[in-house]
Amino acid sequence: MHRSKWEILTARANEMREKLERLESEIRGLEMTKTPNTVCTGCGTPLPTERDFAGHFLIPNEQLLNTGYCPNNRRNI
Repeated sequence: MHRSKWEILTARANEMREKLERLESEIRGLEMTKTPNTVCTGCGTPLPTERDFAGHFLIPNEQLLNTGYCPNNRRNI
């Protein structure tokens, strides 16, 4: 089936909007999820929410979002 340029671009825009909504929802979830008594084992920084946890660690491979390392790890200084 052939589509017009308008149909293709509109479909792409809708897909991007849906992806943006999913990502914004995930970000809101990180901000609202508490991590009581959690501190970074590398430097001792308190990480009271998942947002703090996600923002603290650096990710060497963006394909693997659940991996990372502390940029302030005292063992690496």
